[in-house]
Amino acid sequence: MQSFSILIIGYGNNLRSDDGVGRYLAEIIDQQELPFVKTLSVHQLTPELVLEITEAKAVIFIDAIAFPPFEISLQSLEPSQDKTRLGHTSNPEQLLSFCKNLYHKFPSAWLLTIPTNNFEFGETFSDLTQAAIAPALTILTQLIKILSLKSDDPIENQ
Repeated sequence: MQSFSILIIGYGNNLRSDDGVGRYLAEIIDQQELPFVKTLSVHQLTPELVLEITEAKAVIFIDAIAFPPFEISLQSLEPSQDKTRLGHTSNPEQLLSFCKNLYHKFPSAWLLTIPTNNFEFGETFSDLTQAAIAPALTILTQLIKILSLKSDDPIENQ
């Protein structure tokens, strides 16, 4: 199966105000129709995503974060060392661990978190989150560009 270079997974509840910002950013990237990028906008991370994650050379998870320092953050990820069983929901590190354990490989991975403070029912973003969208999109776009330049190199880890 031909693998795409970069998988972007935006997750959260888009009916709980700021919690939907990860999905919103993934959908913006999806509208750009980049040939080497596949985007997913999901309510939560589930084990069913493992196969698609394994097929990618790199994966970027995008999520809301609701605790200090209330800044945009980009961090690289490694598989969880926790031997947690498969459940209905997971975190990015657990999904990478499932990739490693099931397929003996996992892609390079990053987590982009966006500051939030409103999880009330609704579909609009707070001022804090709204102000973070453009800079987060810039960071995301720059990371995609860097990863696409490396797309000929194997990014898989053993």
